[in-house]
Amino acid sequence: MAAVLEGIQQETTIEVLPEDSHPSTDGPPQELAPTKEEGDEEEAKTPTRGVKFSIADVIEGLPSTDSDQSQSKLMAPVKPITLRIYTCLEEQVSIQFSTGKFTTAGEIVSAMVSQLNLPEETKNVFSVWMISQHLHLQLKSYHVPVKLFKKWNDFLTQYTTASYEVCSTDKPILSFRRNAFFSLREEKRLIAKKNSKEVITLLYHEARLNVISGRYPLSKEELIELASIQCAIENKEYNKEQHTPQSFKSSLSQYFPPHLVPATGGVKNKLLGKGSKSTGIENDLVTKYESIWLKVSSESKKRIDASVDVETSAVANSLGTEEEKKQWLDIDLQLKLLYLQRCWIKPYYGCVMFRGQIERKQILSLSDRNVVVAINPECIHLFTDTQPREILLYLSYDMFCWEFQPATEQGENFYSSLWLEFDSFHASQKVAKRVQVFSRQAPMMDAMISRCVDELNQFDEEVKKKRLEKGGPEYAHLAYKALPSSKNFREDVLKCDMYTPDGEQVNQISLFRKKKVSTTAAPSAANPGNEEVTGLPKS
Repeated sequence: MAAVLEGIQQETTIEVLPEDSHPSTDGPPQELAPTKEEGDEEEAKTPTRGVKFSIADVIEGLPSTDSDQSQSKLMAPVKPITLRIYTCLEEQVSIQFSTGKFTTAGEIVSAMVSQLNLPEETKNVFSVWMISQHLHLQLKSYHVPVKLFKKWNDFLTQYTTASYEVCSTDKPILSFRRNAFFSLREEKRLIAKKNSKEVITLLYHEARLNVISGRYPLSKEELIELASIQCAIENKEYNKEQHTPQSFKSSLSQYFPPHLVPATGGVKNKLLGKGSKSTGIENDLVTKYESIWLKVSSESKKRIDASVDVETSAVANSLGTEEEKKQWLDIDLQLKLLYLQRCWIKPYYGCVMFRGQIERKQILSLSDRNVVVAINPECIHLFTDTQPREILLYLSYDMFCWEFQPATEQGENFYSSLWLEFDSFHASQKVAKRVQVFSRQAPMMDAMISRCVDELNQFDEEVKKKRLEKGGPEYAHLAYKALPSSKNFREDVLKCDMYTPDGEQVNQISLFRKKKVSTTAAPSAANPGNEEVTGLPKS
């Protein structure tokens, strides 16, 4: 697992396999959507927020084999199969399945929940992922991993820019990790209800991997605080004699993303005079580690004092079983929960990520800017592709409209794109700004946004129904998380097309571009190189 996770820097989410307008024999087989009869009226989709311009045709999921062939296979004796599933703890679990090569992802999730002693409710929290260094694919419950394994090279060819040589040798593993569509609201509710140490531990380790790999745009101070909590979890009680800055200097890469770790060793670094570079971050780490431990241990002592007299302690009695009481007093568990809480306050927690490109703001720039598109059930972000990452754009689903635009020509330099439109002000005038993201994964971004908006609308309807049943108002203001900055995008970096309420374009600038221009579509992005892609099948 470690070998696979090392080197992973960016992810892209595949929400669905789209219907290919140009079918090819070497791509993954397509399960075509039902044909619309002549004269049928197209049903209009009008989500209450995040209204899009048009909705691309998509298929329901990954295809199955020919029905007759499947029937004959099912009639034959099935040989049991043993699958190795990895967790974010860098551990592997071997489980034998009597259903053999026809074992589904749903059966694997059920087996892992049982094997790891997780509450039954966590079947919705975690999913099975197929992971390699170039592609991440979250599976739906009915997907068959063995079949997808055989099609892996085709998926790499269609959804990544990896070379043929890389595609032919890349092999995935099965991983048990957080479901990308499990909302933060549901996660908090489950932890508050169950307080399961096993669930908190799995979520903590996944959040830790996201932090130390540099996927989140966190400040240095935030990274030091998270690293100090990790220190307390792994090293237990703080010891002034044992836990010195020097003792952590050689292991900083275990606590910080690469851009904060000083350069060490190597002939090249020594020749360049970088071998002894030091940022002093280990001093900050130890100072914060001591502070965190004193705070948590003090709170733990108060908990112990409050539970000494079980007969009179309402808090202890409310916990129920002895196991629940032990977890309530468990410092390790409280530290992991504290780590998660620090991550929860970030609007991009749990985001899955795509790779893409946008036009640069400079007029004479010939190259596009690589970006990361991060999407979760609450919002969408654009990050810089360099470390440390910066937030270029933040939009909750009630703040923007979107449109998917397929590539009108085939070729490695012609990509589909995703348009994002949001309201802003320019020279004291209200305008609509549009950002175009070029990416091979644009159809997957479109499908994932559609899924998230549909689920938010469904949740709104359920809340509205409960509110009306209690005699409340029909409509209520929905509060969304916002960034500390008063602006939700970087004007100095992000190039936007601007339009007045009447549809007139403002400050239209013609950029010089080195790529070909499609006859009916905007210029496609150049190949951004090999990237890792995270996949999510559509529900």
